[in-house]
Order: sequence, then structure tokens, then C-alpha cells
Amino acid sequence: QPPEELVRRANAAVLAKDAAAADPLYAAAAERTADPGLVAYNTAAVRFGQGRFFDAEVLYARALDDRACPPGRAARAWFNRGVCLLKRGGDAAVYRSAVACLDRCLDSPAADDPLKADARRLLEVAKLLWADAAKRAARPENPN
Repeated sequence: QPPEELVRRANAAVLAKDAAAADPLYAAAAERTADPGLVAYNTAAVRFGQGRFFDAEVLYARALDDRACPPGRAARAWFNRGVCLLKRGGDAAVYRSAVACLDRCLDSPAADDPLKADARRLLEVAKLLWADAAKRAARPENPN
């Protein structure tokens, strides 16, 4: 089957809440496609839905690495990657990366107004979490 059909079937499986059926379809599409960024983007959405935020973050980065990534997809991928980083949490570097991703989304002329509003809201959260993580890292651990 052509990769576009495999992606269409995988997306339908995701909508039907059948991620197990979607995974092999996305994998087959990734092997055959001329648009690997689209497959990575769609697979990232499945991983996000499964709560596998690190995997989703890596796949969104792969979608962004695709030179042929359309501007609209790139804006969404920057936003989604930032959300993955926030969900994953961790040290100040993770939150700093989330801030950078959300900034890139806001800088994109292809991002529509609702996406930019969401990015601005989450950017404030990311900055607060970054500052808090940086403070925690600067404090010495209390051995007691």
C-alpha cells in the first residue's frame, strides 16, 4: 500500500483508540514514505496519547528535522514538543528547552491565533517551572 494510505489507516486507528493497530501502520509508512516528517509527527501524537512523552518529544524533533516540513506542521510540532517537555518535567535544562520550543512556535508566522494563545499561556508556566528548577539546583542538598 502507498504510505499515504498507511498513514490514513493509522490515523483512523488512533481515532478509534487502537494505538496497537496504528503502530505497525506508521512503521510501514515510515519505511516507504517520501515525507518522513509527517509519519514522525503522527507517530509522536500517538506516543503523546500513550503518555510516552520522551518518545513523542524525540519524534517531534525528527519531524522538525525534515527539511520539507511545512510551516504549519512545524509550528504545531514546536508547540507539541514544548508540551512534551513540560509533561516530562525534570531539571532546569528540560524546562529551558520547553521555553525555547514554545518561543519558536510563537515566532512562526504559520501559527494561528488559538495556537499562539496556548503557546503564550504555556510559555508562562514553562518559565515559572524553569525558575523553580534552577532555584532547586542552586540550593545545596540538606543531608538531614
